[in-house]
Amino acid sequence: MQHEPAGFSNWLSRSTAAVVALLLLSCPLPVAGQTVHVNNQLGNDRFDGLAAQPSGRNVGPVETIGRATRIAGTRGRIVVANTGQPYYENVALFGYKNSGTARQPFRIEGQGAVLDGTIPVPDDAWENVEGALFRFKPTRLAPQVLYQEGRPLEQVKKAAEAIARPRIEPRQWCYDNGYIYFRVEEKMLPDRYQLRYAGHGAGILLNRVDHVEISGLVIQGFQFDGIQVKDAVSDIRLTGLNLRGNGRSGISIAGASEVTVSDSLIGNNGRAQVLLESPAKASFDNCDVLDNTAEAFVMEGGKLLIDGKPHEPGASSSR
Repeated sequence: MQHEPAGFSNWLSRSTAAVVALLLLSCPLPVAGQTVHVNNQLGNDRFDGLAAQPSGRNVGPVETIGRATRIAGTRGRIVVANTGQPYYENVALFGYKNSGTARQPFRIEGQGAVLDGTIPVPDDAWENVEGALFRFKPTRLAPQVLYQEGRPLEQVKKAAEAIARPRIEPRQWCYDNGYIYFRVEEKMLPDRYQLRYAGHGAGILLNRVDHVEISGLVIQGFQFDGIQVKDAVSDIRLTGLNLRGNGRSGISIAGASEVTVSDSLIGNNGRAQVLLESPAKASFDNCDVLDNTAEAFVMEGGKLLIDGKPHEPGASSSR
């Protein structure tokens, strides 16, 4: 039987402890009530997030909002820099670590930044159907969106009872039988447009959190919802948001949830601007909820207040 050299076990223990210490230093642990800065141009997810500008080893903003939610801690505050470049990610808030209190809520302050759920259409994904009409099959099935230069392109919807695909004009698109169809302009090919489609399900998912405030974000390009409220969520305040161009809705609220939305713009979403399911409760104050691409409020149960007045399914609801 071979024996370890004398002192080897002690050396190994000291080495292991040193490695653990280095990992702890490079991966900050959540601290209740701290402010975490996010910057997708200057940041790095190995930074501590405690400063708006990089200054020294591991000191400075993190790169992603998702990383910030993991280190902000209970009653934390996340400040997102508006760099002019979208944050291509999705965010989940869950449980006690992403909750606050009535006096000190968990906050995400967007400062006008864009949270974008799109990913590029691969150049080799396109196939020619006929003439100027092309198609590709997204990795994620319906609902979908198609974006160019940060804006949704016009969708031509196929009627539920229709068999034939509707006619689409140049720079319009249609979703049919699992494919996105797109018609190009004269002497153009699809790869010249640098198109993007929905690569993430929901922009911000809230599940089993309490006392949360989210403000100042543009949330767009997600397959299902800009904000998706799942269950057991209370005292959620959403202020100054622009929820646009998502595949299903700008915001969906379900389960035993209570949400207040104020001073926000919701429009250009695919199936509903706002989707409310029983037994959720929601209040919309001083909001512009458009019915331009889909019905403003789709209620599958639940209780809804608009500017303090009860809203019933089927009533006029756009502003």
